Amino acid sequence: MRFYAAIFGRFFLFVQKLCRYAISAYLTKKFSRELGCNLLKVNGYLSISGMDKCLVGENVHFGGGFIRAEGGLTIGDNTHFSRNLTIYTMSHDYEGGRLPYDDKFRCRPVLIGRNVWVGMNVTILPGATISEGAIIGAGAVVAGEVGVGEVFVAPKAMYAFKRDWEHYAFLDERKAYGGINGEGMM
Repeated sequence: MRFYAAIFGRFFLFVQKLCRYAISAYLTKKFSRELGCNLLKVNGYLSISGMDKCLVGENVHFGGGFIRAEGGLTIGDNTHFSRNLTIYTMSHDYEGGRLPYDDKFRCRPVLIGRNVWVGMNVTILPGATISEGAIIGAGAVVAGEVGVGEVFVAPKAMYAFKRDWEHYAFLDERKAYGGINGEGMM
């Protein structure tokens, strides 16, 4: 019995991997007009939402990851992304009508220039701009602007700002808490 389970398990993994590559190949062909004429490789699983707001140049390589492009995403020619990429062009509204956030979104476009190299496990946040020839080291979180030819590496966590505490206290007092995806709780 174990023998059959092992064979079935390996077969299932093979079919699963085959399906992932088939889906990636299908998406590459289906959206080749939007993604550029020469998207050479999607290596691994890549999830892209908001495809109609996504402009990708030629000779762009993705090692797999997760992209939310609803806020607008532009990627220049000859740009390469390693594995586990995360790009967000939108975020929840933490100053809305519920805590910790409500069901509205703040959209800010992400611009990535030509000849950019993005390492493994990089997160690019809404409103970020990565200029031509920049290199983003593994594990970095990009918020704001990276200049032409600059090399950014992963910094340690640091204080950014404090949220509007009066607004927070007001919502907390009203028990205005959000459920899944910030929607109102029943």
